[in-house]
Amino acid sequence: MKKKIIYIVLFIVGNVPLWGQVNIKIDSIIFNHVIEAKNKDLLVSPWGAGPSVTMSVSITNSSHNEIRLKRYEDYQLYCVYEYNGISGKSMDLYLTIDDEHPLVIPPDSTYHKTLDACLFLPYEIIEFADIVVYDHSHVLNEVISSLKIVLKIGVEKYVSNSSLSAAIGSQFFYESKWNGD
Repeated sequence: MKKKIIYIVLFIVGNVPLWGQVNIKIDSIIFNHVIEAKNKDLLVSPWGAGPSVTMSVSITNSSHNEIRLKRYEDYQLYCVYEYNGISGKSMDLYLTIDDEHPLVIPPDSTYHKTLDACLFLPYEIIEFADIVVYDHSHVLNEVISSLKIVLKIGVEKYVSNSSLSAAIGSQFFYESKWNGD
């Protein structure tokens, strides 16, 4: 009877993925398109509303096993944030991998990647004679203080810290004009 229990325990332990400790961290973030000015004639789609962010992300593998991601189905990566008591989520972010070039993070190493995402934030509209300004800045402080990145590998979920360095990008104020045909 004891042998059967030992075999069962070894079978269970042998089939559990041992990812160990994985830490994900947003090292820095740059905000762009926070205030957008457009001609009144331009059609603005509510899908994909800004601002856009560029993040420097680190994934540290502190386990004894390598992390190998061969397909996009092997993981899920996205941003979460809050503003005015509302939780927000970005669309999924993708790492550069394929079947011939999987992402491999060896034990005791860190993978660095720059990722771009679009946050779906509310905006205030300010209208002038022929220009419309869309301003996302009124919730920016809340978003910065709550922004985290989530990485799911199999059943494991890893959430970054929320202490990050935020900066204004060169396109914090973005102007889009259409000069007709």
